[in-house]
Amino acid sequence: MKYYFLINPNAGKGKAAEFIKPKIEEYIAKSGIDAEIYMPSSGKDGREFVHNKCMTGEKIRVYACGGDGTLFQIINGAYGFDNVEVGIIPLGSGNDFAKMLGEKETLLNVENQVEGAAVKFDLVKSGDTVGISHCSVGLDAVICAKKDDFNKPAFMTGEMAYVASTLYCFLGNIARKITVKIDDGEPFTIDSIFCLAANAQWYGGGFKSAPYASLTDGKLDFIVVEKKLSKLKLFPIIAAYKSGNHLTGKYDDFVKFKQGKKITVHSDTPIPMICDGESTTITDATFEIVEKGINFIVPKNCEYYNTHKDEFLSPAMV
Repeated sequence: MKYYFLINPNAGKGKAAEFIKPKIEEYIAKSGIDAEIYMPSSGKDGREFVHNKCMTGEKIRVYACGGDGTLFQIINGAYGFDNVEVGIIPLGSGNDFAKMLGEKETLLNVENQVEGAAVKFDLVKSGDTVGISHCSVGLDAVICAKKDDFNKPAFMTGEMAYVASTLYCFLGNIARKITVKIDDGEPFTIDSIFCLAANAQWYGGGFKSAPYASLTDGKLDFIVVEKKLSKLKLFPIIAAYKSGNHLTGKYDDFVKFKQGKKITVHSDTPIPMICDGESTTITDATFEIVEKGINFIVPKNCEYYNTHKDEFLSPAMV
């Protein structure tokens, strides 16, 4: 088994590499594992590096040492290969996906990562790319694109940047008219604030938008939030959307929730779209489940490891 640690040199405002690289080097020297550290020059470089290593057919483990964007690139490099296991050492600004696994401190422990077990997690597919967390269109995509501007000051944490971006974007046009179809259901057209296809529970710097989402149930959670009120009256709904309390029934007039396999979205004009924090612009999009799409490393001693041992791959690749 060969281990690759891909460290995003820009993660954590450039400080992540200084933090994690010595820890990885110390563990490699102590344990004697066959491992390599690689610092990609770009997301594309990281994706191509992983793809080329997968092409050799060798059994490998690849760790995304960065944020959700770093993990997105590595998963897309590894997608379609069964000889690779992918993991996350969370060093980014949001680290939303890592919340599905457990406490950050446990995930930063290199020994826990190497001694972790692999589980087959579902993915969400959009066009030629896949994500492990979510795909969505609407205000959240605008917020995600804008948050990088707020993330530049040294005092601004990742979650603070998302909140600041949300408040800024709330001053503009927050609704987009879209036509939505879920699985074989009837299409419906609404003024939407958020339209989300979620595989994991958190996104957007700590928004628990899909509190019932599971990484292994073979379904996506579709959440569509409709704009029926003024902006001021919408604030409680946005707050509930962040805390994960928007599906309690209180907001059923504004929030549509359904689990399924596929959702299609159409807009007459181009609208922003994000997949695991990566932004683009679309008029038509399809988000669909890829069941058991990636072998994912669950670090030893984290909450998911302790509570989902029945999902571990057997026999393990290590």
